[in-house]
Amino acid sequence: MVAVRKKYAQEDMFRILVWDYNMTPQEFFLILDNNKSEGSLDRDWAISRVLENLNYYDAVSLVNPALIKQRWTSVRNKIHNSSIKRGYDYILQRSTLPTAR
Repeated sequence: MVAVRKKYAQEDMFRILVWDYNMTPQEFFLILDNNKSEGSLDRDWAISRVLENLNYYDAVSLVNPALIKQRWTSVRNKIHNSSIKRGYDYILQRSTLPTAR
């Protein structure tokens, strides 16, 4: 998890997550860790950005799979890409989530 977080804390990689907002990686990770929110920019929003913009393995390295499962109903409504929604719907129906390649 630490290596993946460092990877996306770099400005060029961070823009993959939040290309359309003016915020720092530190601000984003505070929101993702549920230590900060700004209006509609809350933990569910941050989780949805991770799931929608990163590959599965990087996503589950940044967000604990148990948290994804717990917050899925709220997070799902914030994901715009229907194929990503269906993919996570499918994977979350499994009894265990794969976390390694």
